Amino acid sequence: MKPATPLPWGTDKDGKRLYAGDAAAYGCVAETASRQNAAYIVAACNAYPQLVEALRDCLRAMGTSEISYEAKRKRTESAMRAASALLANT
Repeated sequence: MKPATPLPWGTDKDGKRLYAGDAAAYGCVAETASRQNAAYIVAACNAYPQLVEALRDCLRAMGTSEISYEAKRKRTESAMRAASALLANT
């Protein structure tokens, strides 16, 4: 699955209008009431690839049959920590 709009997202100089990918090609995709809301949305959208990869790492760790339960647990916890760190920064 890929994002419905191109990355990266950004804002205009005022910080309230959101643009996806090439601003000239896509124009404004949304407008927010505050700069804080816009910054949060931009961070969340731009974190999408890393979040998807962290989830894939979790699935790979849980689905790998040739390693021990303990190794799976450690790999899953590591992937979850990475996803949590990304979410904390959004």
